[in-house]
Amino acid sequence: MRNLLLGFVCFLSFSMSVSMSAQADIYEFINGQVGDSEIFMEFDHQMMLDSIDTLNAALLTAESNGGVVVNVNIGTDTVEMGDAWTDAGATADGGEPVIASGTVDTNTVGTYTINYSASDACGNTGTATRTVTVVDTTAPVITVTPGTDTVELGSAWTDAGATADGGETVFESGSVDTNTVGNYTITYTASDAAGNVGTVTRTVLVVDTTAPVITVTSGTDTVEQGSSWTDAGATADGGEAVIPSGTVDTNTVGAYTITYTATDAAGNVGTATRTVTVNAAPASWSTQEMTGTTLMGVYFTDANTGWAVGLAGQIVNTTDGGASWTAQASGTTATLQDVHFTDANTGWAVGSSGTILHTIDGGATWAAQTAAGAHNLDGVYFHDAVNGWIVGYYGVIWNTADGGATWTEQISTLSADHLQNVQITDVNTGWAVGNLGTILHTTDGGATWPSLTTGTTDHFVDLYFIDAVNGWIVGQNGIIWNTADGGATWVEQTSGTLATLGGVHFTDANTGWISGGGTVPSSGGVGYEGLILHTTDGGANWNVQVSSLPVNWTGILRKLHFTDAGNGWAVGDQGYIIKL
Repeated sequence: MRNLLLGFVCFLSFSMSVSMSAQADIYEFINGQVGDSEIFMEFDHQMMLDSIDTLNAALLTAESNGGVVVNVNIGTDTVEMGDAWTDAGATADGGEPVIASGTVDTNTVGTYTINYSASDACGNTGTATRTVTVVDTTAPVITVTPGTDTVELGSAWTDAGATADGGETVFESGSVDTNTVGNYTITYTASDAAGNVGTVTRTVLVVDTTAPVITVTSGTDTVEQGSSWTDAGATADGGEAVIPSGTVDTNTVGAYTITYTATDAAGNVGTATRTVTVNAAPASWSTQEMTGTTLMGVYFTDANTGWAVGLAGQIVNTTDGGASWTAQASGTTATLQDVHFTDANTGWAVGSSGTILHTIDGGATWAAQTAAGAHNLDGVYFHDAVNGWIVGYYGVIWNTADGGATWTEQISTLSADHLQNVQITDVNTGWAVGNLGTILHTTDGGATWPSLTTGTTDHFVDLYFIDAVNGWIVGQNGIIWNTADGGATWVEQTSGTLATLGGVHFTDANTGWISGGGTVPSSGGVGYEGLILHTTDGGANWNVQVSSLPVNWTGILRKLHFTDAGNGWAVGDQGYIIKL
């Protein structure tokens, strides 16, 4: 019915200028239409004219007010590039449908127009517009690449750089002086196409945490009790002042520590230490005997009972610690090179021409034993009363398992030169040394004796193992070798002499002695005849002990033997026997 009336109003407006006869026709039309709708309308001609005038006036009023009014709804009409935008739309005052046209590309900066239009039933159209602005106000986001930003003074520093999220070029500014402690700022900048500028910074710390390095100046750090000691001092790598602390009492045996300290400008403190060892004044060696015939070997079973052997079948024995020595009948004129006892009664001596002598009564009698085909024999060692080994010329090694009643040749790896001595640390493990740097080692009781590569042609003369892992070898040209791992590796120790070293003995892993002598070049350092070296630190340092032999004596102390650190004997040329 509303639409019918609206159409009627629009029709009346259209007919304002028609004739009365036309209006009569309109009346008939309306009356007929309404009549068809079974609506009774009673009016006269003047009433219809009055109604038409009223409708015309209303229509004119509507036209003067502009027709349909479209109102744009409030919305977000400035949008950041790349963000989503939603049209808030528009409404018509008459409730007419509003049609929007136009698009907004939020990926492109610019100004965009959205047009709204609405039409009423009379064909009146209202319009409105919305302006949408797409802007780019977001600066590039710069990410600092992780790097090493705390750097030690004087070290190199490398800038790890930075990256921008939009791929823009990143420029850096600022510098780092790694030679000066401080905080430094590196600024990274990037600009996008819209001129937006992003910045970020990196802080680099140059620090000084390195303490001065102190070098201890080499000096004499092992001194004899009662001697004077002078501190050789120390230096710091940065030239800082070095302050020593600690004292050395040279009148008291012991180890003393001197601490050196230096502080740099940053407050870093460096330290180093020097250890000074004050050794007891060496016990004096006294001459006990001079038999007149060179003695080559010596062995003691305790502090009182011992034997010495030498040229022309010489055997002498003491039962009072060497206060007196008595000759024993050997029954041979061969040169006896070595002697070994397993107890105060049972012992063996070996020498030239395959000589093997055996006693079971402390040397009161000596009986010959035979090793068929044996040549000159230089060393003998018994692990117990039945298991023993002897070595000598041409690399010969002989073994007995019955106290020497029978001897079996064990084949070494040598063919031409000779072995000087042998020692067994257990029934399976043993060592033999000889000329041209020869070291042989067995781990199967002598069934095999593989040779170690030593890299020297000096002759090894004697050896001593204090236990299964700690051993020493001595020989020609002042050579001293030491192992602390059972012979897996050998380290050369400094003797300070070029003299021939013929005997070595240790009472524990630190305390030992070496005997030797012989004429050496003037450049050979220590090396006068009758030489005795002593160590209290496993051979790290070897010191000369006065041997009590005549000042101008020309000879060599061939061998030595100790029962403990306070009782030792050395024998040598002209039949000298000296005791510590």
